[in-house]
Amino acid sequence: MLFKYAIFQMVNKLFIYPVLLLCLSVLASVPTADANQTNLTSIHQHKLSLDALITKAVKQDLWLKSNQLSEQAANAQSVAVDNWADPNFSIALANVPIDSLSLNQEGMTQVKFGVSQMLPRGDSQQIQQQQWQNVAALHPIQRQLRQLQLTQQISLLWLEYALAQQIEQRINQDQVLFEQMVELAKARYASAIGQTRQQDIIRAELELSQLHEKRLLQQQKQQNIQAQLAQWLPDIFSYQLDTTAAEIVLNQPDMSTNWRFQQMSVIKKLMQHPQVQLLDNQFKSRALDVQLSEQAYKPQWMVNASYAYRADGAQMDRADFVSVGVSFDWPIFASNKQDQNNKAAIAKAEAVKTDKQFLLQTMYGQALAAAESYLLLQQRHQLYQDTLLDQSKQQAQAAITAYTNDDGDFAEVVRARIGELNTHIQSLQLHTQKLQQIVQLNYFFPVLSIQEAN
Repeated sequence: MLFKYAIFQMVNKLFIYPVLLLCLSVLASVPTADANQTNLTSIHQHKLSLDALITKAVKQDLWLKSNQLSEQAANAQSVAVDNWADPNFSIALANVPIDSLSLNQEGMTQVKFGVSQMLPRGDSQQIQQQQWQNVAALHPIQRQLRQLQLTQQISLLWLEYALAQQIEQRINQDQVLFEQMVELAKARYASAIGQTRQQDIIRAELELSQLHEKRLLQQQKQQNIQAQLAQWLPDIFSYQLDTTAAEIVLNQPDMSTNWRFQQMSVIKKLMQHPQVQLLDNQFKSRALDVQLSEQAYKPQWMVNASYAYRADGAQMDRADFVSVGVSFDWPIFASNKQDQNNKAAIAKAEAVKTDKQFLLQTMYGQALAAAESYLLLQQRHQLYQDTLLDQSKQQAQAAITAYTNDDGDFAEVVRARIGELNTHIQSLQLHTQKLQQIVQLNYFFPVLSIQEAN
């Protein structure tokens, strides 16, 4: 009996266990039925890359369409204000005697036609036109900023979707390995080989169930992200997001830690950002408000003219009358109105200048933080690619080898496999976080181009 058991052990070590190891290695690369089903269902969907997704969202963005209409309204308003007020016309029957109601009885009786015209106060009309022109010039900058925000938000969501998809694919690959671990534990337990216990089988099945839950979680994340993208693309579920080329490049490739010593150079670049240019435009508006408030110190003129017709009397001719006049208001009591309005306009202009400085400081800090994070994430991800992924794989293989040779614990095999999976997931997460920082940096340092909505 001892001789037969020794022969059985030798056969297991020389043939059965190597075959199981080979199965674990080969089947790890075989996609599961769920993955095949996913691929089959997506064949009939059109693929949508990140660039195509952003372009489609911009073309369908209702906010951009509304902004274009607002610009047209501002341009029309700038033309409308560049005109004088409409003249006032009047007609009157004056000095009619009430005893006879005759038009030729008295010399004072007349039919009077008049016209009056109000003139703009100082240069207020030209300044108001400049204000509306400035409002119109604001809209293209707003659309640039909107496109940057859309690109940023959609890119971040797309990266999260790509990450969830990649993690799901990795789980599908490792699921075969976990299934093989369960079969290996059951086979060793059934044949009473080594130290395999029933709790090892339960532990392996538990890990397999938890792996299935992780895959469902990643699928849930993908569905949620697509639902969020529906706010810009209502038909997003009719497309398949193409994440095969999930790479985003820097608009400013000269990222380095020297940034912290180049504050003025970085701020100079940030001053070209649409968000800063909006404040520049707002400052121009406030400066025009100051100029307009200064016009309140000037008088406003009104000219008028009239023609009075008189009927001839019974024995005499009567001459008609022509009158010409001018009237104006003079801001004598300016301390409580004009002065305070002017002070308020100046204070608002200075507040915008302060807002711009604050915005530049905030954006500089955020851009510097994104640059620092990008560099460190790049180093961490490279460490995973060069060392940690290989080490975790070797650790898992060594644990399985030791277990099949009755020199290791099954719990260590499970921990090694989970560790290898987690290492791959962490590498994917670091890569995604690095790309997310690139998205943030590209937002601060964009390559500006305006795409108009359809």
